[in-house]
Amino acid sequence: MRTEKSTLLLLREVYDFKRQPFLNIAYWSGVQVREKFSKVCNSGEITLGSGKKMADGQRTFNANKILQSYKQLVDGIDEILIGTILDHFYASSIFNSEEMHTVQAEKVIEKKNRCFLKFLLEKTKNEDRRNISRIFDEFLNCLRNNGFGSLARLVEEKDSSPVVDPEVGAVLDCAKDLDLDERLLGRVLLFVSSGWEAAAIELGVEMGKITNAKNSGNEYMQKFVTFNAWRRKEGFLPGGLVRLLKALSEFPEIVNWSKMKESLESYRQENSVRSATIPS
Repeated sequence: MRTEKSTLLLLREVYDFKRQPFLNIAYWSGVQVREKFSKVCNSGEITLGSGKKMADGQRTFNANKILQSYKQLVDGIDEILIGTILDHFYASSIFNSEEMHTVQAEKVIEKKNRCFLKFLLEKTKNEDRRNISRIFDEFLNCLRNNGFGSLARLVEEKDSSPVVDPEVGAVLDCAKDLDLDERLLGRVLLFVSSGWEAAAIELGVEMGKITNAKNSGNEYMQKFVTFNAWRRKEGFLPGGLVRLLKALSEFPEIVNWSKMKESLESYRQENSVRSATIPS
């Protein structure tokens, strides 16, 4: 018979594997531990045995599931659904009134959806793991309960690992040793389409700064103002361009990687010619 101590150790081992350590676990009674352990095992969230594999249906939140579904979510959520989601998120204290009103203020549905997803992604950086999991579940339930079950399945079944375009590696190689000045940043952003806000969040840009940049004219200028502010603070350092490209690669569908590669190769050649014509 398994002792209370060994049950506690096994439970800790399982949740260390899931990278979701329990809080105050040392204060649980043996009965509480066994009940929790039974509930977890029966839920299908994990499987025990060699390798301790997690089940495919794991409900633990992973931001990459949202990120990989970003374009489909922006295109697939309609006015009625986003209104329903906002009402539910506000009633559930997931969004505060400022966040809800900021999303509602957007007049175009695609922009409204991107604004909503920006807040959702920001919470994946700041909330504790259990709350993130709850938010993800609430979001999926909003989709399912309002006739968007196929979109919910698409999000839920996405691999939690980033999907990298085959061109990305070549782009990163081409970017090595290039300094990220304003001219090069402007060139890079020519090949970045809608959804760039998520990459800015990945770089650590605050939501307020992205919102302020929305007052900067057309979308290209909004991108430039946002990423140039980051460049001045961090991106000017060695490896800044590679860091920017890696953040963009988390959302591969928003970048034309083949055109980006051609442009960086051309930029390198231009720099070589310019260097050759400068008197020593």
